[in-house]
Amino acid sequence: MNLAFSKIWIAVILLVLTAGGFFAWQYFGISKEKIAGIGPDAVWQIWPTNSDAIPELQKCSVEPNTYSIYSSTCVVPIMEKYGASRKAVEFFERTHYWFLTDFQEMGKVDLVTISTPWRTNSNDQYALVNGSPSIVYVEDEVMNFPERLVNYDKIADTLPDYTIGSNPWFVKRENDSFLFLVPIINERGCRICYSGHMALVSFDFKDGNYIGPELLGFCTEETLKADIRDDRFLTCSQLKETYNWQTYRNEEYGFEIKYPSGFFYKEAVGFVENEWKERVGHYPFIGMDFIETSLAPQQWVEEKLAPIEGQPQMYQWGTNKKTTKIGTLEVFQFRSSGVSGSNQNTLIQLSDNTLLNIYKHSSGWSESGTYSKKGVIPDEIFNQILSTFRFLE
Repeated sequence: MNLAFSKIWIAVILLVLTAGGFFAWQYFGISKEKIAGIGPDAVWQIWPTNSDAIPELQKCSVEPNTYSIYSSTCVVPIMEKYGASRKAVEFFERTHYWFLTDFQEMGKVDLVTISTPWRTNSNDQYALVNGSPSIVYVEDEVMNFPERLVNYDKIADTLPDYTIGSNPWFVKRENDSFLFLVPIINERGCRICYSGHMALVSFDFKDGNYIGPELLGFCTEETLKADIRDDRFLTCSQLKETYNWQTYRNEEYGFEIKYPSGFFYKEAVGFVENEWKERVGHYPFIGMDFIETSLAPQQWVEEKLAPIEGQPQMYQWGTNKKTTKIGTLEVFQFRSSGVSGSNQNTLIQLSDNTLLNIYKHSSGWSESGTYSKKGVIPDEIFNQILSTFRFLE
């Protein structure tokens, strides 16, 4: 009796283990979009193929052209009439009530575009899906819940009477973060009262779990840069490229400048690629010289380039001399050559008695670093570094 009973229990246990293994295989073997329920099969694009649905959908609003709740019993049959999948309907009902209009697979967390196209002043918006929580509404996070935004107080400190606005623009995904540019608007929250400035905001995740948004910096839209004449910020293109660079800050002379993470700052030299950290000399670098003089930049160059009988010239064979601008900052640039290599120089007036020379030194070295090619740092990197120069307030 006991033996028979034991055999029955063994059979039951084996059955449970087998079934458990089968369901575990089913669960872990299926794709992420089936588990999460949000994937490309939930997309329903009204424009242009289903635009005839809009007049019908407008009738479903309890209060037309407002943010009110739309009747699911009214909307769903219209969606199905115009070819929406069951997944598209589920997304609409789940989000109270948005249509999923685009899906971009990004990894553990995906990017989608959502829309309510029948509502007045409605714009497509972004959401981050399939993480935890399953949906993060980008605009809501930065506009309706600003207290969640790390460094939000910088807006009031930097741009008084302004706040963060709506309609974020997706920039790029970087590791576990999604970067967006968000317009800065006046406190009234009016969409047309745009300041011309943008905030770069990072939506950070870790292993698919949402950490929160962080304000990384400010920039000025390129087309408005000349009209605004605010040199505190980079253009948005520059910020997108340099936001995560390291910052060299000089309190004595009152300025800061950024440099790529592939460089380190070396005292009395400047910014050197990590590859040359152990090398004594003869490598390319971005140098900085502080020059004590009461002369203006161009006057100083003309004097130092003039031959002095019996003495070597400090800068030999000066060429390409010109006055130009970095943003609204006037600088004087020239090229020079010497025994150890050639320099591309930019002189900045720090004070009545001090000039700063930021220069790109090319060594002619045959090796290449992360950025340099055969001893030459590309002009693009040098110009980006120059573009981040800022006087401290």
